[in-house]
Amino acid sequence: MGDVLITTEAPCGNIAQVDRKNIALAQRVIKYRSKDERLLNSFLKHYLMGSQFQKKLAKTATGSTVKGIKGSKLHKLTIPIPSPAEQARIVAILDKFDTLTNSISEGLPREIELRQQQYAYYREQLLSFPQFPSPQFPSPEGCPKGGVVQYPKNAWFRDNRIIMQTIIKPPPRQATPATPPKEGKIMR
Repeated sequence: MGDVLITTEAPCGNIAQVDRKNIALAQRVIKYRSKDERLLNSFLKHYLMGSQFQKKLAKTATGSTVKGIKGSKLHKLTIPIPSPAEQARIVAILDKFDTLTNSISEGLPREIELRQQQYAYYREQLLSFPQFPSPQFPSPEGCPKGGVVQYPKNAWFRDNRIIMQTIIKPPPRQATPATPPKEGKIMR
C-alpha cells in the first residue's frame, strides 16, 4: 500500500503518501501505486519530493498565473529506478531523517540533546583559559605588562583573554587638564 499522491495545480508538485486503498481524490490530485516490487512506493515519494524531479516538473508545467501540469504530461516524466535493495537503503535513510526532523516525540528530544552536547563542548572550549597560579605565571601581577598574559599569536583565546582582563581590571586613568573655553564663546 502507501499510495503516492501528487498535486497537479495550485500548487503543482506537492507530494503525500497515504496508508489507505480506498480514498476519494479531489481534482488536480493524481494517485500513483507501484504495479510490482521493482518500485517501492516510499522511494517514489522521496524521489518526487526531490529537487531533481521538482525542477523537471516545473519545466514541464504550463500557465502564467497558476502553474499546472496535465496528467498526460505528468505520466510521461521519467524517474530512475535503482535496485529494490538500493531503494530500500535510500528510503531507510530518508525516513530516519524525516522522523528526526518532523517527529516531536523522537526528533526534537534528540536534537535538543545534541545541541546541549554541542553547547557544553563549545562552552568548555571558549572558557578554557590558563589558570593562576601556574609555573609560568605565579600571579597576574607577576605577568609581563602588569597582569596581561602575552599568549602566542596562534593561541585562539589570546585576544579574548586580553579583552576580559581589560574589562575586569582597567588600566589607571591619567588625569587630563580641563581646557578653559576660548574667550567670546558661549558654553551651551
